[in-house]
Amino acid sequence: MGDELSMKKMAPYLQPLHINKLLEINTYMQFSYNITMNFSGVGIVGGAERGSDGSWDYTCIQLDIFSTRLQLKDGYEFSEEACLFCDVTSSSFLAETRVLYDIPYDSNLPKNAQSIDWALRLQKQGVLSMNCPDVMFHVSRNIQVQEQNYEQEHSCITKQEKKEARAQLWIVKRQYRKLAQKWELNYIHFSNGTQIEYNCREIHFDCGALARVGKNMLPPCCMKIKNKMLNTIDLISKEHRIPYEISCGTLLGALKFKEGLPWDFDDDAYYRNLDVFIFMKNKQRMRRLGLSPQYSDEKSQFDPSAKSKYIYINAQGGFLMDLWGLKDLPSKGNEENLSPLPENIVCFQHGHIAMPVGLALSIHSNMSAYMKRTHPTPCYLLSMVRVGINWVPAPWNPGRAAIVKYGENLFRHEPHWRYSGADYIKWPNCSVLGHHTCLDLHPLDGSLSFI
Repeated sequence: MGDELSMKKMAPYLQPLHINKLLEINTYMQFSYNITMNFSGVGIVGGAERGSDGSWDYTCIQLDIFSTRLQLKDGYEFSEEACLFCDVTSSSFLAETRVLYDIPYDSNLPKNAQSIDWALRLQKQGVLSMNCPDVMFHVSRNIQVQEQNYEQEHSCITKQEKKEARAQLWIVKRQYRKLAQKWELNYIHFSNGTQIEYNCREIHFDCGALARVGKNMLPPCCMKIKNKMLNTIDLISKEHRIPYEISCGTLLGALKFKEGLPWDFDDDAYYRNLDVFIFMKNKQRMRRLGLSPQYSDEKSQFDPSAKSKYIYINAQGGFLMDLWGLKDLPSKGNEENLSPLPENIVCFQHGHIAMPVGLALSIHSNMSAYMKRTHPTPCYLLSMVRVGINWVPAPWNPGRAAIVKYGENLFRHEPHWRYSGADYIKWPNCSVLGHHTCLDLHPLDGSLSFI
């Protein structure tokens, strides 16, 4: 009787899975069962979520409660077989029935607080939670809209007070700027809660990415410079409706850090060969934005007998970008692979405009014969992933695509292939022993030490 009451209490907060063979839910349920059997103490297995806006993300939060303080940290410390150990996982998860029976949600708490409370009680009972981002759940809400929980600052009431506060912060920045230059600091956190941030120019920091990433991690100010490359390519692609998708190290960074890899100096993406001239027509514009593109014909990465319209981009800070041209993108949709999908699943027309599959097929079927020849693809099966401040196109299931490329240990770290040599099991020794950006000060697993 107690078990039935516990499940009834949980019922309003749980939604059943909608089973669809093509979305591989049955496979995921078997996978979840295998995880709980292989790892003692695991009772919750979450996954990534793809929203009604076509965006993809996952939740992995660590909870630390001590001395009247609760701290939530976004990231992971340990991974195993392409899964992350988390205290709070995504809202879409598979759970052992006994866990739902024994540790139900507290319905007396506000909805936003219930998941944290439940995670704390799971933690206290020794129930482990994991998130496997290659497991992708489709949800009916937008992913990019993220709620910000903070206490509103009311200390600055008038414009004059705000102006004075900014002036005071500028004075503090000037006082500590030389300290930041000497120690190569992007941020300084003071004991009174004040935080100041310096960009690379303010501290005279030269990213020198190609030489630095062999033994040192890149600071946040360099990552912001690097992200301008993707921002520029994404801007031009949207304006001219050019489909593309990120790949390789850029995709791996999106999975691990929701940012670029802090030991990688380049970005990688695929686009269609036929769009090369549109990119090159924007050559001067890209140069004004700090990029220097060069074009050449190279052997395709997938088919040595085929040609790739390869665009090699140099950027500020010593960063590079590789745009590899393909005859067709792997994400290309057609009636054969789109028709079996539920009509409300989102795809991307021209690679950028989110719309339900049913609508995309309907629009395409009503096109004239000429329009169908010039626009043969109804939409692209992409997902938008976060890389820094950018949401950019990636493979349909980013987690699964990354596993195919890098294997099940993808969340473990290893040096960039240019610098690793034969030894992939440790970071190279740092040139300046003990410098706070040395990679060898960091573990080979987890994202928290890099954030």
